[in-house]
Amino acid sequence: MVRAGRSETAKMALKRKKQHEHSIEQTQAQIGTLEQQINAIESANINRETLAAMEKVGEAMKQIHGKLTPEKVDETITASARAIDEQMIGTGTVPVSDAVHKMPTVANGKNKAVQEDDEEEELRKLQAEMAFNCIKVPLCILLAAKGAQEFV
Repeated sequence: MVRAGRSETAKMALKRKKQHEHSIEQTQAQIGTLEQQINAIESANINRETLAAMEKVGEAMKQIHGKLTPEKVDETITASARAIDEQMIGTGTVPVSDAVHKMPTVANGKNKAVQEDDEEEELRKLQAEMAFNCIKVPLCILLAAKGAQEFV
């Protein structure tokens, strides 16, 4: 009978051990679920903050584009050109085209007049490209503000 009592006690101890192990597994599963939910909440908060920031940026862009008109762009370009001209007149600096004409030429078998014509043509191309690049960005902004993206 003593052995039978010990056997029963051992069985009860094993049963309690299995219950505790099962309880530990459930607790670990719950901890894993809670960690996933915490990550989901943190991710949702980041997304909410990002959305709020994007809304603020959108409002700022609307304000910027709301003030932009074709006349305003023309005025800005004209004022910039005048300011550059006045600066060159006031400081005595010369435009790039004048400076290029004063540069020494290298004799490469071409007639000096032909070489100058080639240089002038290249300079005109560069000036046109620079002017196009200066106008392209404000024009794209203007057209986007007017909803005319099919022209961009």
